Amino acid sequence: MTSPVSQCGFYLDSPFLSGAEHQAINNIRDLQAEGNTVRVFLSGKPEFCDAVIQRLEGARVDFVANPTEFFKSNANSKALILLKDWLLFARTFFWALSQLVKKEFRFIHVNNGGYPGSSSARAFALAAILVTRAPVFMTVNNLAVSRSESAARYFDLAYDALIAKSRIRWIFGSQAAEARFQKVLGVRTERTHTLRNGASIRPCSSPPGKCPELLRLQQIVGSKLASLTIGHLETRKGHKSLVDAIAYLQTMGKLEQNWVFLIEGLGPEEGALLRLVRERQLEDKIVFLGRGECLYHTMALSQVLIHPSIFGEDLPNVVSEAMSMAKPVIGSAVAGIPEQVIDGDTGIIFEPGDIKALAYAIERLLTDSKLRREMGIAGRARYFSDFSPGVSRSLYKDFYNTYGPGQ
Repeated sequence: MTSPVSQCGFYLDSPFLSGAEHQAINNIRDLQAEGNTVRVFLSGKPEFCDAVIQRLEGARVDFVANPTEFFKSNANSKALILLKDWLLFARTFFWALSQLVKKEFRFIHVNNGGYPGSSSARAFALAAILVTRAPVFMTVNNLAVSRSESAARYFDLAYDALIAKSRIRWIFGSQAAEARFQKVLGVRTERTHTLRNGASIRPCSSPPGKCPELLRLQQIVGSKLASLTIGHLETRKGHKSLVDAIAYLQTMGKLEQNWVFLIEGLGPEEGALLRLVRERQLEDKIVFLGRGECLYHTMALSQVLIHPSIFGEDLPNVVSEAMSMAKPVIGSAVAGIPEQVIDGDTGIIFEPGDIKALAYAIERLLTDSKLRREMGIAGRARYFSDFSPGVSRSLYKDFYNTYGPGQ
């Protein structure tokens, strides 16, 4: 009788630590605590790799060099830009073969940003099913993109056909993402699983009353009612819809003097958003915080979380984090957000891009302290029952024991 294989493999590739990466780190810690050895393969920006390493203790970490800088330095070459994903796919595929061949794993878990998502993550998954006998799991952290949405997806036809019939088990943060993936790739339902990510806000590490971010926020907010939006400043996050909704409230004479809207994050849309705020003469109402150093105090000083995404979500961690601190959430009906926020109970759901509906939700919550309190309490209870780290870790433990037992 052979002894169980206790080495687990994880492949992580992301521009930054998102909810799925935090979940993977928690899973790795739990597996180590159970006596498994964990081999972590990393790809991505150096700051991402460093952040993962800092959060892991005792794991063997392997790196695959990411040729991002090479492509930046040749940004004027259209041929290289077009070939970038396939070159990265090929490079990672052959590197993965060298790392995985003749190795024994209890299972291999690949973390992908979406689908198709990262070409290197897809290459690693393909290598894993070709040269190992281990169960292979792949997390998809976003809604799958269909060929009707992007003509470039036709280049993935062969890969899609192969991977859809493979032994991979697919993991999603929301039922919406799972259903979308089944529709786009035609994967059998018995090979897809929804396992919600657990989220929690790190406590402030500064001594009481000494947090620089708290002092800065207190000067900005003062006695005003603050609403908070957190996310990368990019089109899919819907910041323009938020600015338009605030402008609409101002036009209707319903924008109160003691309201302030905090936007935390950085990204490619920052310049355009700043110009839009100036055009709408909302500089005294909307404050861009940049990348905050203390999410705990940023959330604590806010009354409401607004998450106005228009596409490209799964199960946003920040929504769960707001619920953990008893903050009501105004969220768009995108992907898994309606699975987190119960409309009328823990917050308000509106159709993505519906400026008037978003404006109404803002007005309704900021003018009713009793409603904010009731929704916040209900949201906190829902967080502990469905979205806390303990709940998600238990789900993953059961999943690994069922589909990756190491026999």
